[in-house]
Amino acid sequence: MTTEGRKAIVKKCHGSGLSDVCHDASGEMMITCGNDGFVKVFPIKSIIEDEKCEPSTSISCGTKVASVAVSGNDLFVAADNYMVEKYAINEDFQLQSTVLRFTGDVTYMSVCNSWLAAGSSDFEIKVYNIETKKQKILLGHQAPILSAQVCPLDTFVVSVSCDGKAKIWMLDTQKCVETLDDIVAKSNDVCNSSSYCRLAWRPSTGEDFAIPGENGVKLFARDTWQQLFELRCEKETDVIFHCVTFSPCGRFLCAGSSTSKIICWDVETQQVMKSFNANGPAVCSIEWNPINDDQIAFTTMEGNIGFLCKIMDGNTEDENTDNKKSKMDELFDKSDDDIDDVMIDFPVTAVDDVTNNQDAPDAEVGQVRPSTQKKSRLLDDDMDSDDDLMMPPTPPPPSGGAMESGAVAADTTGNIEQQQRIAAEILEEEKPQEPFQPGATPATLPHRFMTYNGVGIVRCYNDDIDQAIDVDFHETSVHHSIHIPNTYGYTMASLSTQALVLATGEDNSDEDGISRVSCHNFTTFDNNKEWTVKLPKDEFATNITTEGEWIAVFTSLRYIRFFSLGGVQKEIICCPGDVITMTSFTDQLFIAYHAGRGHGNEHLMNYLLVNVDEGEIVRKDHLALSPSTNLEWAGYSTEGSLFTQDSDGIVRMLNRKFMWKTVAHTMDMVPSSGDFLFIIGVHGDQLRAILCRGSTFPPTLPKPIQQMEKMKLPYLEMKTDKGKFEEEYWRKSLLLSNQNYLQESGYDIDENAMNKMKTELRQKLMMMFAHACQNDKDTQALDIARMIPDVSTLNLAVKYASRTRKMALAEKISEIAAEKMRSEERLQEEEDDVIEDISRSESQESSQHYRIRPSARLSRNSQDFISATPDDLQLDETAPSGGGVVGGKRRSFNPFKKSSRNKTSSVTSHEESPGGGDATPSGDSNKTVLDSIQRSGFEAKKSDKKSATSVTPTANQQNSSKTAAKPGKTQRSLMNLFKKTPTSANAKTAVNGKSATNGKTPANGNDKKTYNKQETAKHRAIALKKFIRKNLPEVSEEFPENDEAENRKILIQKFRKLQPQIKQRLMEEAAATSSGSENSATKRAANCDASDVSEPASKEQKLFTEDD
Repeated sequence: MTTEGRKAIVKKCHGSGLSDVCHDASGEMMITCGNDGFVKVFPIKSIIEDEKCEPSTSISCGTKVASVAVSGNDLFVAADNYMVEKYAINEDFQLQSTVLRFTGDVTYMSVCNSWLAAGSSDFEIKVYNIETKKQKILLGHQAPILSAQVCPLDTFVVSVSCDGKAKIWMLDTQKCVETLDDIVAKSNDVCNSSSYCRLAWRPSTGEDFAIPGENGVKLFARDTWQQLFELRCEKETDVIFHCVTFSPCGRFLCAGSSTSKIICWDVETQQVMKSFNANGPAVCSIEWNPINDDQIAFTTMEGNIGFLCKIMDGNTEDENTDNKKSKMDELFDKSDDDIDDVMIDFPVTAVDDVTNNQDAPDAEVGQVRPSTQKKSRLLDDDMDSDDDLMMPPTPPPPSGGAMESGAVAADTTGNIEQQQRIAAEILEEEKPQEPFQPGATPATLPHRFMTYNGVGIVRCYNDDIDQAIDVDFHETSVHHSIHIPNTYGYTMASLSTQALVLATGEDNSDEDGISRVSCHNFTTFDNNKEWTVKLPKDEFATNITTEGEWIAVFTSLRYIRFFSLGGVQKEIICCPGDVITMTSFTDQLFIAYHAGRGHGNEHLMNYLLVNVDEGEIVRKDHLALSPSTNLEWAGYSTEGSLFTQDSDGIVRMLNRKFMWKTVAHTMDMVPSSGDFLFIIGVHGDQLRAILCRGSTFPPTLPKPIQQMEKMKLPYLEMKTDKGKFEEEYWRKSLLLSNQNYLQESGYDIDENAMNKMKTELRQKLMMMFAHACQNDKDTQALDIARMIPDVSTLNLAVKYASRTRKMALAEKISEIAAEKMRSEERLQEEEDDVIEDISRSESQESSQHYRIRPSARLSRNSQDFISATPDDLQLDETAPSGGGVVGGKRRSFNPFKKSSRNKTSSVTSHEESPGGGDATPSGDSNKTVLDSIQRSGFEAKKSDKKSATSVTPTANQQNSSKTAAKPGKTQRSLMNLFKKTPTSANAKTAVNGKSATNGKTPANGNDKKTYNKQETAKHRAIALKKFIRKNLPEVSEEFPENDEAENRKILIQKFRKLQPQIKQRLMEEAAATSSGSENSATKRAANCDASDVSEPASKEQKLFTEDD
């Protein structure tokens, strides 16, 4: 059994990943490093007094630091540039020199006396003499080095590698004298190793050394190199120890484990003294204070640093147990008269003091505090009294009133301070996530990515040598590389094919506290390619994004300021919370923001989808994240789908119904748990990412290598063909549905790619169907058949089932195919009925102004055909060629002008009226052809009142001539001449509202409105028909349980609910299609011979009223 030590002081200090810790020579400072590239110095006294203390010094050494070591006044740092650098330990911690260079990352470093030993991922070990500045190289390992350390006698070096072996080297000869096999499981990198194996020699004597491993710590003897024994903890099973450290006296040993436990042994007795909880993930580094043997420093894989003090306070578990047992035996062995003498040996403690001391932070660990009054009551002569046993013990009387009151007050104050400290810790743990730019690395790094996306890379260099910004494009044909001096200290960047936007935040504002936003426009045609704006003094930029022709800037006042690429200020909208990140695609803007506190340590995050062009919020909802995680990345794919990634590596997509779908788990795509996929873009069903080993972000140098990873939905049974088919089908179906939604919204989508994807989906369904049939799972096969969207594929399924002799299955699938076919027919009928109803309603409205009249036949010797009055009517371009065509052109004719010829007119009418009577010859000089047409019209009106109507003539008609038509009579266009009275044979054509204007818009105001309504109804019907035909397969896949009639009804409802701009676009496309058809019909009519006028009206009806 072990004794639980006091709670460790733990503080978040570095980024997640491997970290290291050491002490200075005086033992008064603790120096740490981690994956954030910083080396931080903490005074130990400040940590003991204030757990929230900040480091006294922070040194930026690159993107990550693997190890630190101290020798005297020199600090050695293993930086990410394959070098070991030396810093002076003083107030400034200035860089002095580079002591070692490798061809790979430095993985570990240690100092003993005047020797520095460093191992690298290039399999080399270099030992550097700090005094003589000479180095020695040890070669022999076949994998990256895990740890290396020189013995206290400066004669041997022990190293452990990922090849699973430990080697002992003679320092003078640089030769390996012994190899220990099977020390650790083999791996290809430090971050992939099961144990980091950070070994330690016993101080002073160097008689043995300890190597941590699985379930224990092994000690090996010097000279013989044989294993002496293994230290284990009975309570800790299935645990891996990563690091060990000896106490300065060499008697005790502490080890950090993968379960966040720190176990302390007495090496001489091989017994566990105490165990401590590090309150976090695996402990990866630990060191005993070289001066004070009562203090231990450690670090964890999350970048936390920890501190333990009063390690040796109190007795061990065995001593306490033996002491307690002996006193209790002595107590019951004595007689009752001697009980009082025995009880004197127990310390007397007040009940209140015992209660307070149990929760006090400075309570000694492992010390037994028995209560005298409780034991005395159990041994009292009156113990038969139940009332006495139930009464609480009475504390001893106070010795002094004033002193006791002061102690109580002090104790109360201490409790209040403790509660305040706990509350502050809770609030600190729940600190909301800071805003970030997608594809950016931490702003604290001197060399970092400001953004890394599918367009290019924006790097920032901010050190003593250079302060600049470099922009590199993936496609050099888009734009050449750019080098910009970073004089204003820009920390945010957003890059698109059209512009680069930079901004400064609150921490990087100028001397006046002003935040700047700068834009470099790549598409401008003048010389003003750059512009800059300053925000108000109390307003700072926190996030920026650009896409298309606009820029969005989120500020500290929760404003979203929009600018054009030219610098024109546009709308300003407000966000309900502080921003986390923003990203954009064409006219869409995605904003993730804080919405409040959630349960435990979680924070409630929401998102906004804004249509920038329309100036409206499309969606506002909760952001889907894994428990206790942060948002790491957000962006749009090249097809316009929205994706996010959290700190657990879960990638999600927002589908067309605004539901979040998990599409990938990137932690399953990396070789080690310490690695991370840094996503920079999404293309179809593939992630473009950078593999970061042991870190969550990539270094700037060397240039990261991109890789493509295919999405994998978290389906079950992924090792079987069934699971693979299902995952691939639903992944492609998800992407296809999103493509259809974007196409309906007006985006340009590759039709060939969509058709190919639909074909692949049908093929995948057939593969799933065949797999189910081969495994005799007919019920599953039938379920898959119900998912098939079209009849042709169902027929293939029927054939396959018949060939495999599954006749019952084939019969059921045939029923499904027949029902689907009947549904298609019913839906087609319903669709035609809807279109007919729309056309009929519009036709009835327009019939009040354009009533179809019977045609009066004209002879070929009559005057030119007319179509309207000079102001209100137009000449019909579809009239057959006759006397009115001169030189291939149509000449105008004024029917209201008196004839200047002989009063004996040659114009006569030999055509019969529709009523069967002969027309009266027009021999009067004051008569015109128009009068003949009108008389014929009146006769038709008498014969068929349903097809006649009177329209009041315009002023131009009344004033043009005395021979003009009287009020209440109207002239008719040439098209009406070709129309017969709607008899029973052609009544349906008239009721369906076929237009008699042949695409010509009437000049009269009321007629024009009626015409627009009629054309709008026609275009709406065409657009609806195309919309149903295009989206029916997708809806059938989405609702496989519905028949086709129900799916068509769903599409009709969706068409009615479409946004006005989308519906208008569909109607414009229908109008373009319809106008093209009508123009071709008009040309065909113009080429008709004049003799065709007297042919039956059905041919002309078909010619001039052709519908798309």
